[in-house]
Amino acid sequence: MAKYKKEDRTIPQLDIAHFGEAEFQTPSSALETDNYNCFGITAKDARPLSLKVFFSNGGMVLIQYGRMASPITFDGKDKIAIETSTLRLEITGSNLEPLIDYIGEQRLAWIKSTDIGGETDTFMIGNGEPEIRSIRVNAKGNVSK
Repeated sequence: MAKYKKEDRTIPQLDIAHFGEAEFQTPSSALETDNYNCFGITAKDARPLSLKVFFSNGGMVLIQYGRMASPITFDGKDKIAIETSTLRLEITGSNLEPLIDYIGEQRLAWIKSTDIGGETDTFMIGNGEPEIRSIRVNAKGNVSK
């Protein structure tokens, strides 16, 4: 493990998560999360620096919480929109109200849509648990899914 000279702390090695493993873990040994089918949240006293978004093609994007522009919007039904100076992230699904709360508390560590997991993921989502059906990122006119 690396140690930064001016700080008295240890910087943990990066653990890499692989899709298809029996249990999905967020790839950070320093950040403990409660992992659900579509998202992971931290404990009330832990704050991630960024939101990690996983895509079905294996791609990822990190959005720093400090770069998110206010207001972050929820349409009351099925869409959350997050803006930064360079991109717009749209999350669609059902039961999303808890996610907007976790984003507001800066506790949402990672998200993915149900199309990343197996076909049974939709059936495994608990009653009332948020389900993310799609994640779209618009960056300078480019769209990713």
